[in-house]
Amino acid sequence: MTECIGDAGRQNGCNTLYSDARFVRYYEMVRAAEREHELMAPYLRKTDQVLDIGCGTGELALSLHRMVRSVLGLDLSSAMIAAAEARRIRIGVGNVTFVQGDMLTMAQNETFDCAILGNAVLSEVADSSSMVSFIRRVHGWLGSDSRLIMTNAVFSPALLCDSCSAGTILDPETGHRISVLYEGNKVDVDSGMWSTTIAFKDARTGQIDRFPFHLNFIYRKELVFLLSLGGFCIEHEAVYQQGAMRLIICRKKELPNL
Repeated sequence: MTECIGDAGRQNGCNTLYSDARFVRYYEMVRAAEREHELMAPYLRKTDQVLDIGCGTGELALSLHRMVRSVLGLDLSSAMIAAAEARRIRIGVGNVTFVQGDMLTMAQNETFDCAILGNAVLSEVADSSSMVSFIRRVHGWLGSDSRLIMTNAVFSPALLCDSCSAGTILDPETGHRISVLYEGNKVDVDSGMWSTTIAFKDARTGQIDRFPFHLNFIYRKELVFLLSLGGFCIEHEAVYQQGAMRLIICRKKELPNL
């Protein structure tokens, strides 16, 4: 099912390209290749009701449907939700619902056993103050004995180069290999802000599509502090994608006064 609730803009004014149909198609290919659900599986239970925040085109939510009781996928982009719903219908999944809306403003009608912030969603929130508000809102959507599972982009020295490769993906429609490149990298090491252009190059035709992109790297010490202010403590961590991403498992604790 698809529902439409609240603001359709991207969280805190971040990348508007999530409404670009061309980028959404590439995003779906990238997410399909990441297989985050395999990393998260040991921390999920068959009885869990899961909230997937920033679900994008739904690859993760739909990959979890056999592992948990239900999944609610939430995203601000109507284009992302449309792609997710089309995928859900195509593969015939009944216990996953996709909602277009803003978690910070939408009504809370239920609580969840587990919240997921996949694909470095927190890094797209504008600033530290907004991140704390965001995390505390997630805290309020979770019941007792609940978990927060998140992924966080890890800063790589390769991003200090003007351009670097991010690997290849497969276009399922054409069967062509697509090279993913980061071009014109600019990194403010102190703030953690990374600006780049993501280039998708078809290896067979040579066609290139480029999209401007930016991301806030959250250094681990800051992340621990932000999670603590949001009412979570880290229980387990693991790196993947050759050290480019970190999986973080958190336990809900009492919400501190600010």
